[in-house]
Amino acid sequence: MGQTTCIRLFQAQRRIGFNTPIFLASANDLMNWQLSGNLNYNVLLAIKAQLYSFNNTRVMQDWNEIHSSSLFLNQFFNDALRNSDATEGGRIRHSFLQRSLGQQFLTSLNQFLMLDNQLLRWGCIKSLYNLSAQGNIPRWFKFFELRLIGSLRMDNGVRKLIAPYNQSVEASSKIILRPIAVFTDRRVKEWVANIRTDGIIIGKIVTKPSFTQCTV
Repeated sequence: MGQTTCIRLFQAQRRIGFNTPIFLASANDLMNWQLSGNLNYNVLLAIKAQLYSFNNTRVMQDWNEIHSSSLFLNQFFNDALRNSDATEGGRIRHSFLQRSLGQQFLTSLNQFLMLDNQLLRWGCIKSLYNLSAQGNIPRWFKFFELRLIGSLRMDNGVRKLIAPYNQSVEASSKIILRPIAVFTDRRVKEWVANIRTDGIIIGKIVTKPSFTQCTV
């Protein structure tokens, strides 16, 4: 497989929410995701439509995302939108495909969860992964959030996943986020997060009395 083909297919893999090698996907996994301007993906899609299957190759491990989960986002949207209104489903897929390059590493349900399996809010996700704070909550995340925790729990402020999603992540491991290093320049006032098993606190540094202490 040529280098350009590898790059373009890996870009497509992340863009459509896969965290396993895209060339091992089935035609059903790909058929509802149209990527304009990615010829390599469109060729792969045409090959898959002919029911061609690839064997595992030496690059397979390199293409697996580190954020493994029993539920990746492509699978979630394919299942959740299967019986939905075609127009609304198209809008949600379009919103997901149009997410920024900096958000395309988000491919697994585990990346949106706290250690106790509560779903993070969009603002917390952007802060934790150092994403741009600009912009509204995207359409795809609103749908994602509603399906995962339900309208009743959302109204009550409860962020625990509903069945069957809670069972799918109960036994899966989650990567513990590393503490964010505070810059030694006292003029810089960063946003920081205190992550604990019972919740998360996000705030902005006000003062830095020393290199090891700060007021948030």
